[in-house]
Amino acid sequence: MQNYPQHEKEFTKLYELYTDYNSHTNISAIKDKADVYQKHFEDSLSIVQFLENTEAKVIDVGTGGGFPALPLAIVLPQITITAIDGTGKKIKFVELAKKELGLSNLNPITARAEELAHDENHREQYDMAISRALAELKALLEYTCAFVKPNGFIIAFKKQGIEEEIAMAQGAMHELSLKLIQQIDQGDKQLLVFKKTAKTTAGYPRSNKEIKNKTL
Repeated sequence: MQNYPQHEKEFTKLYELYTDYNSHTNISAIKDKADVYQKHFEDSLSIVQFLENTEAKVIDVGTGGGFPALPLAIVLPQITITAIDGTGKKIKFVELAKKELGLSNLNPITARAEELAHDENHREQYDMAISRALAELKALLEYTCAFVKPNGFIIAFKKQGIEEEIAMAQGAMHELSLKLIQQIDQGDKQLLVFKKTAKTTAGYPRSNKEIKNKTL
């Protein structure tokens, strides 16, 4: 990790854990070492700029095998990060990596976002929600918005060329009191930064079936 030489040992260990676990339990199709470092580790760290001078409380929604949660927990020990995913085998890997790397600032949970967001211990308790490859934008915003405090932020990792997807999410942004404040070019990807301007209406997020079949 060129920009984080002080954490080279931790990332080497994370790669070894990932490779071993992925050899018997599929958590990601990305297996080549260079791709793992670039597409999982470095991509995850592209949002460090928003968190490095804070003690933010962050939730990674749809963390998969722990990305971006694990790399962020390694380089930003001052933040606390909850990592949720509905697939238990993936969260088991995050739990393993947490233990082996001693990441006391990381809290992995097996849960569905649309259910956990109605739990008072998680609803509007976070400064920031982050998500990679979770869903189409308007659905992603509904899955994540209720976790964030008013005046908090959502950061969505998205590919380039999604102007139509962003346009189709305008209704969701309005309904969920979200404002797109930045689009940050990351080469073949981009970061969409949303600010939450008011509390989330009690009914959101809806059930997974409703989110998919009757989008905002």
